[in-house]
Amino acid sequence: MACFVCSEPIANRLLERRQVDVSHGLRAGKRIDYDGLLVDIFCGTCESRVRLRALAQILAQAQSFIDPSQEVLLVAASGSERKVVERYWRKLCHVSLLADWNDPKCLTNVDITSMPDGWTNRFGAAIALCVLDYVPDAARAVAEIGRTLRPGGTFLYWIQPYRIQESLGEATVVLKREGYRDPPSAYVNRKEEQKDYLISDCRFGSAAMVKWACNAALESSEIRILDHLGDLTTTFYVVRKPGT
Repeated sequence: MACFVCSEPIANRLLERRQVDVSHGLRAGKRIDYDGLLVDIFCGTCESRVRLRALAQILAQAQSFIDPSQEVLLVAASGSERKVVERYWRKLCHVSLLADWNDPKCLTNVDITSMPDGWTNRFGAAIALCVLDYVPDAARAVAEIGRTLRPGGTFLYWIQPYRIQESLGEATVVLKREGYRDPPSAYVNRKEEQKDYLISDCRFGSAAMVKWACNAALESSEIRILDHLGDLTTTFYVVRKPGT
């Protein structure tokens, strides 16, 4: 049992728009439900989540915005996420506010709502999976990451679907300021510090993402990917900095 991330034959069949037999994957594997909404199914071989499989498919088909000679900004990424991104970019700048995610090259204490001034127009692309979920001022984070993009650069991000609520419109609601801890896997090198880092539990209106981009003079769109391991469609939000 395998998936787009860990099986080249499955990846090739999907890229050729050919149907993939679900017996090749884990259709009824481990599932995670939040607020009554099914949001995840794990691969039986590599344990990848829906968001990582979707990112892998997007990058495999998105050569138009991938320039391997440029640098990509990666925010709070697990080891499996870094491996997927490293297939396409040689230069990675991995940043995180709290943990190092078991990456000795990770730049910690980097606040994505207040990026270094010298990073303006630095990156050809930026990627953040399950990061803005915990940022109460996500609008500011999008603006700041947009500032660090080169003209024509693209920011891909993913938010857990149960956090997107149509009834909130363009609003952001913080249910708890200390709702969650970072996962233990983020602190492999610094386990003793894990207990000190608490992160917010946020909900976002379904129109909020467009507003964030518009207020920062950025272009906004979405990419929807149907996961072949289950009947789940996941949405990636795309922000593009105007220019060439």
